[in-house]
Amino acid sequence: MTKGKTHKARALFQISKVLWHLDIFRRSFRDLMGHACMADSCIFCALKELFSQLQFSNESALPPDALRKALAESFSDQQRFQLGFMDDAAECFENILLRIHMHIAHEESQDMCNAQHCIPHQKFAMTLVEQTVCGSCGATSEPLSYTQMVHYVSTSTLVYQVRNGGARASPYNHTTFGQLLRKAGNMGDVRMCPSHCGAVIQISRTLMNWPEIVSIGLVWNSERPSLEHIMEVFSTIGTSMLLGDVFTSVTDKKWTENCTHNLVGVVTYYGKHYSTFFFHTKLRVWIYFDDATVRQVGPHWEQVVEKCRKGRYQPLLLLYATPDGTPVNTDNAPKQVTQICPQKTTPKTSTTPQNFLRRSVTPSPEKPIVGNTRRAITPNPDCPLNQKPPLPKPCNEYQNLSVIQSNLHAGTDIPDGYVGRKEPYVRKLIWMQSTNRPLTFIGH
Repeated sequence: MTKGKTHKARALFQISKVLWHLDIFRRSFRDLMGHACMADSCIFCALKELFSQLQFSNESALPPDALRKALAESFSDQQRFQLGFMDDAAECFENILLRIHMHIAHEESQDMCNAQHCIPHQKFAMTLVEQTVCGSCGATSEPLSYTQMVHYVSTSTLVYQVRNGGARASPYNHTTFGQLLRKAGNMGDVRMCPSHCGAVIQISRTLMNWPEIVSIGLVWNSERPSLEHIMEVFSTIGTSMLLGDVFTSVTDKKWTENCTHNLVGVVTYYGKHYSTFFFHTKLRVWIYFDDATVRQVGPHWEQVVEKCRKGRYQPLLLLYATPDGTPVNTDNAPKQVTQICPQKTTPKTSTTPQNFLRRSVTPSPEKPIVGNTRRAITPNPDCPLNQKPPLPKPCNEYQNLSVIQSNLHAGTDIPDGYVGRKEPYVRKLIWMQSTNRPLTFIGH
């Protein structure tokens, strides 16, 4: 793979590994085998192949070629995710989730999916109802229901809220960050009174369900922001939040009051290089990984922020999860692989209002931003039509880096942005993991 193509693969590889490191997703996905297979366009098969490589391969770097090609085939008619390009990390994450829905629950609408085995809708989706209520004349608009996989917010408006009197988020103040998200999301998002009385009113958004994983896409105005702006954005990020603070109202107040979502993952970008920080829930430490290295950062969020400061890393995608999340119920999931032509899997028309989509403008080093085309475009190997899904293999209950505490060396840190070196300990980590070697835990 050439150097240029390697750069183009990295965003997708980071997103793929994010799904792998999300305990709820990994434990749910490994129990699903039956699906609507789309041959070369089958993202389900491509993810199965990549996850198998992540678990059992002794290679230190695993390019997600099958996944890149599946995305390119799936979106060939829309000129998105095409070979040789890449774009937005948060939207790449969102579209992979929607494609997984298509493979395992394609008979259901994207906005009204009730399938209990559908990981994207049971674990990630936020079902919202929007409505305007005029405080002057009392008129109300028709409620509009839709689903979003990623909640987008502008970094500029987050910083603006703090600069103009909003409380600065604290890692231990989960209410403040949710309130900042709501204020930033509502900024400038107003409508005229539905009865035309002349009043200008805010939109009310009600959360109707109970997502266990919440994804926040950060929208940047520049691919090269100043270090000061990057650090201001980090200062707004909280390590936990309550969904009752993010939206105007929720249908289940008791659940939102008692359910805290904790920050578990951050996808970052700097200089044609994507990398990810993930909180290892078993070892209680933050882990840094890119295409070639895996390193322990430390138990504290401040250590992650400091590493990002040194590397000028822009946060693109934040992932929050509940600590007591469970896998989906697969009792009624498909048991067989069914071959389906790509054109037959087009989902039912989504009712998501286009004006309300928070599309994330995150860095695209290979392609200039044109208009509002905020699409993730990326390169991948084939999945032949007669390919069978991989047979289940024995796996650790906690697959992700179960031996990292005792195997990561504490030597001199590699300069940020350098991904060419293949560390021997990465191979050792994967080998010990796949052979179920016992964990040697070192306390902090």
